[in-house]
Amino acid sequence: MQGMTRRSSGDDNRVPDSGIRLGLRGSLFLFLLLGLIATGLVACDPGHRVTYENRTNARITVFRDQIEVVALEPSQKREFSTLEFVGTRAFEARDENGRVIYSEALTWMDLKARDWKIIIAEAAQPGRSPAATKTPTASPSPQ
Repeated sequence: MQGMTRRSSGDDNRVPDSGIRLGLRGSLFLFLLLGLIATGLVACDPGHRVTYENRTNARITVFRDQIEVVALEPSQKREFSTLEFVGTRAFEARDENGRVIYSEALTWMDLKARDWKIIIAEAAQPGRSPAATKTPTASPSPQ
């Protein structure tokens, strides 16, 4: 029985080969594919941080689509993550008596144009929303 090797009893406990052999090209392809997927996941912006600021003299509660987001003391601001949405969302602020002092329907692009800030500065007149508070832009100096 020359040319035959005898198996030891330990060889019988080997894990079977899965049969997947990628080789160098396959390994590089898989590595690049995983890198592209990871980059795509990081590059996606599924949401953004939105700052809510209370510029009134009262404690208020902010709601988005009738769901409470945050209670703010006078002059307090807080930041929260908001998932990107399609269409409009109703943003409201109510005083401690439950009276609506701010109400506005905003789109994702509206929030972006406002630099991701919702500033509650004054009580709304009945049937109207308070004007958005904007930082004045500097006018060009005369030459």
